Amino acid sequence: MRLKKEFAYYAKIALNRLGWIAGQVELTTKCFQRCRGCMSWQQPHKEFTLDQLKIACQQLVSFPTFEHLTLTGGDPQAWSSLNEFFRWYIAVKPQFKLQINCAMTQPIKNRWLWREALSDIKVSMDSCNEKIYQLIRGDKKTTPQMIMDRCWKLDHPRLAFNVTVYPENQIGLVDLIYNLNWHHQQGLSIRKVMITAGIGSEARKGNQDKNFWDIWQKHKKIILSDKNIAINTSFHELHDEDELMVRDICSLQGIKSVHCWSSLLGFHAKPNGDLYPCCIVGGEVAETLEEFKVGNIFESNLKELYPTLTSQLHYKKEVCRDNCMYKQLQLNLITEQASEVILSLP
Repeated sequence: MRLKKEFAYYAKIALNRLGWIAGQVELTTKCFQRCRGCMSWQQPHKEFTLDQLKIACQQLVSFPTFEHLTLTGGDPQAWSSLNEFFRWYIAVKPQFKLQINCAMTQPIKNRWLWREALSDIKVSMDSCNEKIYQLIRGDKKTTPQMIMDRCWKLDHPRLAFNVTVYPENQIGLVDLIYNLNWHHQQGLSIRKVMITAGIGSEARKGNQDKNFWDIWQKHKKIILSDKNIAINTSFHELHDEDELMVRDICSLQGIKSVHCWSSLLGFHAKPNGDLYPCCIVGGEVAETLEEFKVGNIFESNLKELYPTLTSQLHYKKEVCRDNCMYKQLQLNLITEQASEVILSLP
């Protein structure tokens, strides 16, 4: 695995415990869909109040390192205070950027607010085939065409798509990339398409089959070799260093001695305020693992909470070895290497 040089900056922040650089907030457990492999919508109803989110943002401003906050869910569009929060954010203009992960299941009534408040929009799109999409998303009211129509109407300059691959929709991955590429060539600004295998225990059951990864490699080769594909995908960025490489590294015995330094750089907040080091153990779509909880955003000032955090040997846990993401693993490896160099100095 080739370690990106720009990650050295984040490694310094983690080693010196200067503060978080990013965070995710599950605004609500409410969702308009019942996605395959997702557990958020199955949880008892909880959500942030507008004031609670404002207070959290005001505390995050005290971290000079903090770069961006991502709003997720559930579905952020199901949070009744979303547009009001956008207005507050635009008026206050904190130094960090605001992003959103959504499914675009609802029409956007105030396009200006979304364009002005959000630096990035990531839309979940698992298939361009209506039947497969509705099977994966558990939603018979929404179609891929409706989502693309809303993306066109919004016309955000930094639009991205999240594609979660399961055995049920894997066969149509190449068709989906061609479909998104067509929209991009017609003038829709698509910054990136992020392709990941489903996470969580239910999703991983279907991803353990060798045939799944054989098809994954086949599709990746087709997408990378087609010069007519103008959109950037995670396959193009990572080349051979995708999920298979991550899984291979995480299966090595030595990984258990690598600390989770990325837990000092990011957080995932649940609708009840509970704080976790990442969305994997925080259960954005999978199971929430309470043993990883590091505090509560409603009960503690974030500035006071951060100094109590330490990097842990999370790779001793099977859930981390099975589900850790590429960027987090990369960051953990380069920071671990840097920590050993520092410790070896006389």
